[in-house]
Amino acid sequence: MKHLDVPVMVIPPGVRYKPVHKIGLACDFKNVVAATPEKEIKSIVKEFNAALHVLNVDYHNQHFEGNTPEESFLLHNMLAEVKPSYHFIEKENVEEGIKEFAETNNIDFIIVIPKKHQFLEGLFHKSLSKELAFHSHVPVMAIHE
Repeated sequence: MKHLDVPVMVIPPGVRYKPVHKIGLACDFKNVVAATPEKEIKSIVKEFNAALHVLNVDYHNQHFEGNTPEESFLLHNMLAEVKPSYHFIEKENVEEGIKEFAETNNIDFIIVIPKKHQFLEGLFHKSLSKELAFHSHVPVMAIHE
């Protein structure tokens, strides 16, 4: 997933195909204009004629920054055409928050946008995309920024 420039879908064992009605998009509201593959996301949502659910997981606003409202506004404008709904999940563990939301709300698959990290930063950073791909019961699609 990390080294490919094309979207990759990881499907957990035992998952059977069913029509796609709901797509989740994991978002941290950081640098959304540069990091969000807008055309690809909109194309996928339209192709399936699905509802898009933007998921942001935080715990007591630990990741909330001064520009977070502006970043969320920019994302909303980018994706307005596909009419996303937004869900702010209060959970300490981001991966668990996304998985629980997906299972509770019948999300058919989750889109993640793997972030590129500098070498030293990458040594200490836990990849949410990789964690979801390996531990989710819901298919995960990685689309690079």
